[in-house]
Amino acid sequence: MTALFVSSGFLPSSLPPNSQEATLDWENWPPFLRVLLTTDGTVTKSLESYFWEPVEVLTLSQAYSALECDMTAIDCTKGDKVWLRDVSLKGSVSGCEYATAQSYIRLQALPHTMQLALKEGRIGIGEFLRECEYETYREILAVGESETNQNIIWRTYRIMMNKKPLMQITERFNKKSFE
Repeated sequence: MTALFVSSGFLPSSLPPNSQEATLDWENWPPFLRVLLTTDGTVTKSLESYFWEPVEVLTLSQAYSALECDMTAIDCTKGDKVWLRDVSLKGSVSGCEYATAQSYIRLQALPHTMQLALKEGRIGIGEFLRECEYETYREILAVGESETNQNIIWRTYRIMMNKKPLMQITERFNKKSFE
């Protein structure tokens, strides 16, 4: 597994951005979308600053789920139970959906207070980690375009704490929201 954008916001064409080794049209994507795809910061805070409105994290669903396949990025194997969470990031004034995210979380590996807060689903994961001052590391694993809708651009990354993988998150952005 190759981490992307570790020391640079630019990706040489010799390094594929995902396991499909697809060529992506980075240069023609909206510049701010490129920033979101390559940053290791919190997306919600960046969206609020760029669109200049509060962004709500709306929990669409969350529950324990048994994995249907191995997830090596978070050291889990088929059948392991993880906390599966789907959210939408929407502008509270405009109502525009800027992104959706699906998270696979090794809930049992987190401190109890964090487990409870994530189950409440009241705020985004990045916002919660920042508020609690947890020291974490984000590692971008892949970037790509949806095979069924070329307006959807996604990135997958994992969050580590104490050098142990905690969660894998895939964020999807509608390119048209950024044009």
